[in-house]
Amino acid sequence: MKIILLVVLSILISGCVSTVENYQNSCETGKATACTELGVLYLKGEKFKPDYFKAVDLLRTGCDAGIAKGCFYLGVAYSSGLGIRQDHFKAAELYQKSCEKGEVDACLNLGVSYISGLGVAKDHDKATNLLKSVCDSGFAKGCYNLGRMYEVGSGVERDLDNAVTMYKKACDGGAAKGCFNLGELYRTGQWVQLDFIKAAELLKKACDGGDLGGCNNLGWMYDGGEGLKQNFVEAVKLYRRVCAVNAAHGEGCDNLADKYRNGEGVKQDMAVAADLYQKGCAAGSSNACSGLGDRYYIGDGLAQDFSKAVQEYKKACEGGHNKGCYNLAMMYYKGEGVMSNQEMAITYTRMACNQKYQAACDVLDKVMAGTLE
Repeated sequence: MKIILLVVLSILISGCVSTVENYQNSCETGKATACTELGVLYLKGEKFKPDYFKAVDLLRTGCDAGIAKGCFYLGVAYSSGLGIRQDHFKAAELYQKSCEKGEVDACLNLGVSYISGLGVAKDHDKATNLLKSVCDSGFAKGCYNLGRMYEVGSGVERDLDNAVTMYKKACDGGAAKGCFNLGELYRTGQWVQLDFIKAAELLKKACDGGDLGGCNNLGWMYDGGEGLKQNFVEAVKLYRRVCAVNAAHGEGCDNLADKYRNGEGVKQDMAVAADLYQKGCAAGSSNACSGLGDRYYIGDGLAQDFSKAVQEYKKACEGGHNKGCYNLAMMYYKGEGVMSNQEMAITYTRMACNQKYQAACDVLDKVMAGTLE
């Protein structure tokens, strides 16, 4: 078995090297298509370490020779500032050139540029026409972006039926984000009849297609028994996948931390929970920052530190977390981790109350009545 595996691996490696060498040799003899393909490999870092400067030179050669793919990827380099100074205007110009030659990816990016106004003046009519063309050609991402336009009414009359149709078309075409958006509509009952079974199927399809939001929200459904039999173990698997694949997806680490804190689906472990809250907070999850503040305040999983608790509650509050604002207010009232400051305490209490945190509203009423002890 090892011998067979080594032979297969050797063949694969030699095949990769042979492909690259063929592109290099053909490019040196003036074949622009080969230069373009080699440039794409250097840009994406496929087969070998990326070299953005080489990529730009090779892609420019292809584009100058009229190769649509070369113009498209050169536009990507300009848009991202890879191997060349970032220039959204140049990127849009190259997308236009490539799109006119039939490169669907370029038409998609140009359409998105007209929505955002990056490199071109915002023009929702042009964006709509381009995305319709991309979608009609069978490119699922075009359908997804068109669905978003219909959903939010961006440059088109808001049309929720059309949004659902476009998301379904995008999902059927393999765009995981389309499956996610459609799944969320069925999960929440927005514009379609509430259907948890269909929602779960769509979120699983999104998750399997690499959309982390799909994995996370399917985890929610298992976690809360939302249309599915409650299953903490399955929820933990999904949260772990999100957090492990991309710790920058704060909610996955945050939700996994909750499971370790509560001992649901895993053995309770406050130290692990604290570490996961730290990862989630660093990724921008206000709920994780609040959870981390709790760990510092209680001294559970971390050494008790009121000053650090204040810092984390403040991050949570600034991120729109009502309980974070409330806990921060309480620390100002009590002078824990900060100097006691009634004015600041009232400010944060009011913020929490405005975000519908009832305990904060109750405290605010007592403050106004002069009955708060």
